Amino acid sequence: MERFSFKSIVRKHDIFEYSKGFGKFPDPLATEIPKWDLLKEEVSLPAAVLNVERLEHNLNWMQNFVDHYGFKLAPHGKTTMCPELFHKQITKGSWGMTVATPIQAQTAHSFGISKILMANQLVGKYNMEIIATIQGQDPSFEFYCLVDSAANVKSLGEFFSGRNQTLKLIIEYGVIGGRTGIRDAEQETEVLNEIKKHESLELVGVEFFEGILTDEEQVQDLILHVLHRFIHLAVSRVFTGKEVILTGAGSAWFDVVSERFAAIKKLSCLPYQVELILRSGCYVTHAARVYEQIENRLLHQNPIDGGSLQPALTIWAYVQSCPEANSVIIGFGKRDSLHDSGYPVPTLHFRPGEHQEPRSIADKDWEITKMMDQHSFMQVEDKAEIQVGDIIVFDICHPCTTFDKFKYILAVGNDFVVQDVFQTYF
Repeated sequence: MERFSFKSIVRKHDIFEYSKGFGKFPDPLATEIPKWDLLKEEVSLPAAVLNVERLEHNLNWMQNFVDHYGFKLAPHGKTTMCPELFHKQITKGSWGMTVATPIQAQTAHSFGISKILMANQLVGKYNMEIIATIQGQDPSFEFYCLVDSAANVKSLGEFFSGRNQTLKLIIEYGVIGGRTGIRDAEQETEVLNEIKKHESLELVGVEFFEGILTDEEQVQDLILHVLHRFIHLAVSRVFTGKEVILTGAGSAWFDVVSERFAAIKKLSCLPYQVELILRSGCYVTHAARVYEQIENRLLHQNPIDGGSLQPALTIWAYVQSCPEANSVIIGFGKRDSLHDSGYPVPTLHFRPGEHQEPRSIADKDWEITKMMDQHSFMQVEDKAEIQVGDIIVFDICHPCTTFDKFKYILAVGNDFVVQDVFQTYF
């Protein structure tokens, strides 16, 4: 496998000394990763920093989790859009990668990913053309997409028939007030009938996404509804081929989904071999607070030895100003990490030239209260031991909206020295 991090970045001259979250650019012909030391201030902050030990732990933990149940894993690539991480996930045993858009599928395929589940509808002529082009050029490419309307099925059938290609479809179920997905029996019948009209289309599975729900009872209701429809469709033999896919589970409820999926494996009456596929993406770096519910559930019912997932992605930033007694301005903002799932959580404090290593601030009431484009407001206690030039390390609450703010992610060990540089492709 070709490396997709520092060596290839330099080789393609795709990086400059003034890149965000980066250190001094080495000789243009260099192929070795510069060992920038964050504690020696050899990197421009703010920077996105990935702990390699925690990353490795999370990769192993989730693969052990799906192996325990006998499922497959197709991690959602939209989280990182980082080919280096895609290949780490595949190497650990992932079935393939999940994406959200045709361009993401094109990017993943261009970096060697041959099995892709697009957890979305394929809509629009040029978007279809992207997939058809890849299928035409690469016979080993396996692509799956979702459908939830007869109109979309008709468009797909006509387009791929015109290209003399087949397209694998997965029917999606949703909830009232939710996102995409079939809502009722009438829609289901319309979709199934339209699929039958097109020899270019193959129905190969069923999908749902429970991540939009916040109440476990609602999640359970959705899963049970989908399982009922899946069994009905399987017994009715509407699927093409001998294997059929059942897939669900984002990052918030994958344990709950897994317990329900386990029941499907015990069924012997289905006329197909069933592939049960989870699609969690954020597990690779985990996150503070946003996945607190699943963390609490795993504390009480964890089928995997070795603890649980660990926050691996952090933002490092300087204290920019201390204008008031209880207010500190930090040099990062919404251009570096959004707060759609909660504000970044300060975890470590380091004073260059004075501290030997970062110090935990778990016992302090330091808290981000507001974010602007390039600044964050952090509330601290009276007479807090903090000054301009200090470095604060933050756990982030939503990996998806941090990875997409940085073209380069610094991979460091527990000594905070850079070991690798990962490139993202958003």
